[in-house]
Amino acid sequence: MNNHVFIAYAYAVGTSVLLPVTLFTRRSRVVPPLTFSIICKSVLLGAIGSLTPVHALRYPHSLGPFELLWN
Repeated sequence: MNNHVFIAYAYAVGTSVLLPVTLFTRRSRVVPPLTFSIICKSVLLGAIGSLTPVHALRYPHSLGPFELLWN
């Protein structure tokens, strides 16, 4: 099976399973407020996540920040 077809089927199955769950359940608790600290942490995680593939392409044999743990 082609990888693209497999991914499409996986997304279709996941959507068909999760969509009814979201339609029939109700949220019983209040969502916590979005604070400046949470926004900063999200931006930091997004920056790390977007820079990691760039680092992996430039230095494919390097372990990046984990290199210090293994040496």
